[in-house]
Amino acid sequence: MHRSGTSAFAGLLKEIGIPMGKLKTGSFDNPKGFYENKRVVQFNDRILGLLGQSWSSIIALPDNWLQIDQIVALKEEIKIFLQTTFKSHQLFALKDPRFSLTLPLWKAIFSELQIDIKQFILVRHPYEVANSLYKRNHLVPAKGLALWMKYLLNAEFASRGNVRSFINYEDFLIDPVAIMNRQDINFKITALQLEKIANTFIDSELRHHHSQPIIKESLLGQIYQPITILTKNAQEGTALSTLDAIRTGVDYRAIIIKEELFASLAIDYGKGFTEVQRIIKPIQVDTKQLTFSLPKKEGKLPKRIQFYPANVLASLQIKEVKLYAANREEITIKNSIQTPLLEHGQQFIFNQKGFIEIELAVAKLKPATFQVDLNYLKFRDQAAEDIKTIGWEIQDSQEAQYKNGLGSRGEAIYEKEMEQPVFWITFLAMLFKYPGRFLKQINGANFRKLRRALANESPTLILRNLKRLLLNKNRNTLIEKTSTNINSDERPVLAQTNKNIKRRSVGQILYVAQDLPDYDNSSGGRRATRLLELLAQELTVYVFTLGDKPKKYREELGKRGIIVLDTTNYRKIKNTIPTFTAIIYSVYRTYEESKRFVELYPTAKIIIDSVDVNWLREERSIGIWEGLTVERAAKNKTKEIAAYREATTIWAVTAQ
Repeated sequence: MHRSGTSAFAGLLKEIGIPMGKLKTGSFDNPKGFYENKRVVQFNDRILGLLGQSWSSIIALPDNWLQIDQIVALKEEIKIFLQTTFKSHQLFALKDPRFSLTLPLWKAIFSELQIDIKQFILVRHPYEVANSLYKRNHLVPAKGLALWMKYLLNAEFASRGNVRSFINYEDFLIDPVAIMNRQDINFKITALQLEKIANTFIDSELRHHHSQPIIKESLLGQIYQPITILTKNAQEGTALSTLDAIRTGVDYRAIIIKEELFASLAIDYGKGFTEVQRIIKPIQVDTKQLTFSLPKKEGKLPKRIQFYPANVLASLQIKEVKLYAANREEITIKNSIQTPLLEHGQQFIFNQKGFIEIELAVAKLKPATFQVDLNYLKFRDQAAEDIKTIGWEIQDSQEAQYKNGLGSRGEAIYEKEMEQPVFWITFLAMLFKYPGRFLKQINGANFRKLRRALANESPTLILRNLKRLLLNKNRNTLIEKTSTNINSDERPVLAQTNKNIKRRSVGQILYVAQDLPDYDNSSGGRRATRLLELLAQELTVYVFTLGDKPKKYREELGKRGIIVLDTTNYRKIKNTIPTFTAIIYSVYRTYEESKRFVELYPTAKIIIDSVDVNWLREERSIGIWEGLTVERAAKNKTKEIAAYREATTIWAVTAQ
């Protein structure tokens, strides 16, 4: 299964000298590499594609899929690949989580080629897998759990009849030497050699994770229990019988509707929120209280926490949120942010992205426990009905205020509703006209204030005041200004120094480009340079690129007050520049390449510049650009759309 330690295990096999062929490179979420053979991954993707699925599909594989004509044809292609790539090797290894689904075809091929196989199946706690997939791929946790069930059930069944080992993920991280020398896994290497490799290869950061008990009676619990038994005995009869009974007729799509509901707590120890520091707690309609421990990490106390009430749309009452020290003395909460879809009194509607964030900066008492007293009312479709109900209650309450002379404006509610479409059109127009000033003023908190103002004030009046705020350069804003300047002696480490650059404390923008904008060579380069110059008039603008940094382009940007970052070390940038107001990706590919920034700066707005929409250009260029096929263009389009869906804002070039 994905996110289960397969890369670490395969990496050890590679380090002890087992051939694996040409491997994929690492990425932001797996910098040491995936240790996946590029062709093998391509084959598995093609197999799933021919079945109308992908790695993240939650429908069962069709019956008799091995007999499909296209699959049979692909089988011969895989044979040729194996014979040519590993013909001189008596021993080789292949790793891809997709084998859990496609293994029956590969087993048949290995049998025909008379290649003996041994299978290693890593088992990680399903909540941790779901949480990791949520952080990496933005899959809702319920879907992550459904995928865990699908992969483990298929992998267990398909591997029967072969030599196999199930490996507990946590045991492997704690003592990889013991696991690799286990009797059923033994690779005939000395403990000293293996320990040296494991200590340099296994990232100790992965060992700091939290798992929560699974409800035994749930479908998830019924699968997890026998799977854990197989990590001790891969052929244990009772466990196999239990899994056989569950496997028949299981509907993975129904799991998303019927299975586990949970709340989660993300913890920031000073380096941003990461999946490692997320704790998950099961919830249900009658859950009244949730308590989370706030452990130290490498001697450090938590700096911030984010409480996510539910992994699905939920209607609930939040009665009280508390922090306690180790001695159970209550700590006063000073700064907090909440992001519900709707709020009416004590009742809230949250979706899976909504959270309550609390700062833990306290002088004397050290936070040890977070507790929330609440009452879950409804989930999913029933909660969606509450959106309408609460919406009408809020509106009725406001209308009563107006009738009693308590409102602050004279317009009727229907007039306000008719004005709002015009308001948003004008609002977007102002964003494009004053991008620098706009980004400085409209942060997350102010945007929520704006939405609340729209419920009570005239949109026309709000627009008038907003425009006055944007145009008055000497205004006193209501936005708290937080200085994020870096010290002058730190600047040479990161960025080109230039006497024209003036530090601004009101906001910082990171622009992520494929290469530095070529203002003298292309219209796109001129547009990007001008855009950055406009932003730099109001904000501190940094440019980051993994590409070339020609001297003349660096100097030109410096003249316009823009800082070019010299380093490509994400962590060094985070340590020197703690916050960014927004991160602008020059094109969707830079978002894929440098998505690490999203994890390091979780509060920054994410903006992707679509330019003139890349997939439209590619579709017009099929047969003209070398190597561009219909399939490749379609795949690129899928990636591009996926990136846009994850962005806060998308910029586009239009004829106007």
